[in-house]
Amino acid sequence: EAGWGTNTTLLADTEGEIVCLMEMGNLQTVIYKTDAIYMAYAQGALAPFRYELKQAGISGPVSPRAVVRLSNGVHAYLALSGEVMLFDGVSARALGKPQNNHIQKYVLDSADRNLMNKSWGWNDNEHMEAGFYYPLAGSTDPDRGIIVRMGDETLWPVSGPQGSATPAGGKITVSTGITYGQLTGTWGAQNKTFGEYSVSEKSLLVGDTTGKTFIDTGINDDGTAITANIETGLYGGEEQSRWKALDALDFLFRRTLATQTVTAKVGVSNYGEVRVLGSGVNMDISATTANRIGYRTTGRFLSLRLEILATQLVKWVGTIARVALRGKR
Repeated sequence: EAGWGTNTTLLADTEGEIVCLMEMGNLQTVIYKTDAIYMAYAQGALAPFRYELKQAGISGPVSPRAVVRLSNGVHAYLALSGEVMLFDGVSARALGKPQNNHIQKYVLDSADRNLMNKSWGWNDNEHMEAGFYYPLAGSTDPDRGIIVRMGDETLWPVSGPQGSATPAGGKITVSTGITYGQLTGTWGAQNKTFGEYSVSEKSLLVGDTTGKTFIDTGINDDGTAITANIETGLYGGEEQSRWKALDALDFLFRRTLATQTVTAKVGVSNYGEVRVLGSGVNMDISATTANRIGYRTTGRFLSLRLEILATQLVKWVGTIARVALRGKR
């Protein structure tokens, strides 16, 4: 800018390097370092910006692309420490703390910490979620990710298509055609050709290192079944000191249009040891008959695990257990 002259400001309160800048409003910008956060405020003076140290001694972003702006103006970023941090212009805090650190633990257990500078993120403003892709241990490019919901700090792990390296992507609006069943009104009232009708929805688009692009729609992983596991915690009922005899489980699923197998396993733990899973029992949730499985399993604490190779949309509504109480030991 003509007239500014030479203006140099050293942000030397901490030793860390500058990672990136991201706007936070029309007249202010956040400056992220590896160990601190500054704010730059526009001003009508010879020096065009006033700088203010907001927080020092924190873990900064792993890369410039791992900082995203949420719909409420707050920034979320994947930190060098493995945490997902929120910065609101005043201070930064880590999600999942102090109650627990499930987010940080998952990232550090799975990521290649030497290649975290390749990580990138995206935001989903409709659901107030932020996601980040990073290299899995032993990988060279991002191929594993997490989605974190801001409201309750729930974590969902995600992976690239068939383990593909996905160095870039984002949340975009995609228009798709509709089916006859999605058309509303009567046929005579329509004034467009069928090909002109479409539905718009937000989807995650990712690109891999081979030049392919993928989108999170459909019910398979680029033609391959999607592996999914669901496992409950250990349940001891109201009288946890008494033993229970599991007689049967009634599984409630939405019926699928084609054959879809779900494997159910019951876990047992009696005195705090790691639960031991029993053998699996398969059921076809496309069938019109009840999915009821009989058991002869006894223990103080019981759990349930469902294992799925999904080629259909699987919706588990719940499970009803028939349990008889036994004595104490």
